[in-house]
Amino acid sequence: MVALALAQVSLALVALVAPVRVQGMLSTHMPRPTMPRLPLAMSISKSELPPGIAGRVSFQTGGAKTAGQDEEIVILWKALQDCFATRDLAEAAVRKNSAVILPQLNSPTKIKGAYKLLVTRFGKKGAAEILEKNPGILVCTPGSLEKQSDEEILKAANLVAFLDENKLPIKIISGGAFLAIVVSIVYRIISVRYGLN
Repeated sequence: MVALALAQVSLALVALVAPVRVQGMLSTHMPRPTMPRLPLAMSISKSELPPGIAGRVSFQTGGAKTAGQDEEIVILWKALQDCFATRDLAEAAVRKNSAVILPQLNSPTKIKGAYKLLVTRFGKKGAAEILEKNPGILVCTPGSLEKQSDEEILKAANLVAFLDENKLPIKIISGGAFLAIVVSIVYRIISVRYGLN
């Protein structure tokens, strides 16, 4: 009996949480696009961006494309490459944090300004170490980065590196915590409904 109630409550929770697609709810008067949009990964020249980077950017933007976006991404990519000793290191940075070449979030001025500030404060070697740990720092404006102490910048880079190195344990812990919450809610519902206190 308790197992049946547990199953019913679990199904009810899944029904509440899971996205439900209801047919016929969309207006039939909505205009449909006549031509499918060309995905960003297909519209950027393969010679301008490394393989896999265009697809990653396309995924980050949901495939949506705005006017001039291709050119802006290539400009950001070229500015980003100037911050790294090799093209491979720049690719690794984009794979770690693709926000650095998203025109919606970044600009060549931010990249160049943040990099210049890092080199001034930490030297080329120190800046390279920080960028390897946290390439997302190049999305910060130079003005906001200037207000941060050296210690804060290093702590942020180390935190990002720690989180990146421990993705699997963090996912396991967060998944376990979510499961524990769901189980405790289900248990509470069943105990109240059937008086199991």
